[in-house]
Amino acid sequence: MNRRISPRLLLFFALSGLSSAVLGQSAARIQAIDLIKEAASVFARGDLTLVIKICRQALSLEPTYPRAYTYLGAAYQKRGERQNACAAFSRVIQLSPKGADATRAARGLRELGCGSSNRRLTLSSANLRPTLRLEARWNATAGIAALAFSPDGSQISGGGSDGAWRLWRAEDGRLDRLERGDGTEASATAMGPNFTAVGYGSGKLRFFDASQGRDAGRVDARSGAVNGLFYAPGGAYLAAAGSDGALKIFDGRTNQLLHQIGGEGLLVSSAAFSPDARFVAAGVGSEVRIYETRSGQLKRVLKGEGLPIAAVAWSRGGLLAGASGYKIRVWNGATGALERVLSGHRLAVSALAFGSGNTLASGGYDAQLRIFNAATGAVTSFALHGTQIRALDFDGSGKKLVSGDQNGLVGVWRVL
Repeated sequence: MNRRISPRLLLFFALSGLSSAVLGQSAARIQAIDLIKEAASVFARGDLTLVIKICRQALSLEPTYPRAYTYLGAAYQKRGERQNACAAFSRVIQLSPKGADATRAARGLRELGCGSSNRRLTLSSANLRPTLRLEARWNATAGIAALAFSPDGSQISGGGSDGAWRLWRAEDGRLDRLERGDGTEASATAMGPNFTAVGYGSGKLRFFDASQGRDAGRVDARSGAVNGLFYAPGGAYLAAAGSDGALKIFDGRTNQLLHQIGGEGLLVSSAAFSPDARFVAAGVGSEVRIYETRSGQLKRVLKGEGLPIAAVAWSRGGLLAGASGYKIRVWNGATGALERVLSGHRLAVSALAFGSGNTLASGGYDAQLRIFNAATGAVTSFALHGTQIRALDFDGSGKKLVSGDQNGLVGVWRVL
């Protein structure tokens, strides 16, 4: 549906007077401003496809720049792409509700009949790049090896390179509990509805009661280092990935071992359950192997490039991601069909986590936190950490993310 842009809006574009000489702005912000200055000129010439391309480039540099969304919405409006135009204009209102851009965006929303100007709208498959807002940060006294949100999102469990297990409040990083380990790295942790599990470099597991925090038992998994611990949705199962090539499945309510699945001596780096908990995927050597949770039977093998699988994650929508080297492969978890290969990291990826929808977080040795739309490949990069990001986890809503690096810096983020 084509709708004519009002003369006032066109005049606003023509008279924007953008300049890159803005004191106090970051280099990325200045680049984004210069790009939108170019977009204004291109818009006047009527090349809407190029306007959209330039706006997306600007947003990759400065994801919260309202004017980029204003031009993006105007270009979509003129092309007759109502849903994308409404979404872009709505984003302007969210970012700058009282600015000049918001006035123009509100007019666009009215002209398009998008409804209330502060209504949350989402883009179609041409999705804008996902973005984050940092809400809290703190420094642990040791490197971070593992992180996990509690089921209600109020606490964060952390395994440290010093062997200690820490429990923080998610809102501000206040330390609620610290437990010394066995002298080896606290290399894995997971929080379920019944227990918090901590795994160590020695192969031992320790459990704490989720409601009262009491020590709830210990298990010698005899699996070499515990590389990862992962509760299934609902907490009925716990998967433990071991450096000796074993994937162990425990009853999440009793902590009893149900299955021990051998990996022919290959390192099992990570694991993830399907949304219905019927299957568990594991990074075994250079493959992602999918097993039936109840029986432990191998159901499917997904091949990569021959490099070791460093991390796996399974989305609530059924996408299965596996990281090897610099790249992340995304498969259809039900069929095994390769959907997309994601790139962008300069060094190897070491952590993955799925949030709500198709939001995929990745971190690696390049110290960059990247947020992908796993369905489209759109990506945004965030610089907080100064060294390898070893741990990532989303809360139960899929809207809050925690990241941790080997120097002990922890960041809590909100997906916007």
